[in-house]
Amino acid sequence: MKIEDYEFLLGRTKKEIILQLGIESNYYPKDIWSYILSRKRWFLINRKVILTFKNHKVYKIELTDII
Repeated sequence: MKIEDYEFLLGRTKKEIILQLGIESNYYPKDIWSYILSRKRWFLINRKVILTFKNHKVYKIELTDII
């Protein structure tokens, strides 16, 4: 998974993100949401996408590994 795989989320509203990815454990009023993308990977490393909102739209996307 690469950051380019999630660029389609840029500019989307929180409601659109919920329809696409679900709400998981994100608190709606917060400006930073995260989603676990894979739960089983090589050496048990999980991947997470972090979405940062500005004016209720995604303006920054980060991918991180969770060990």
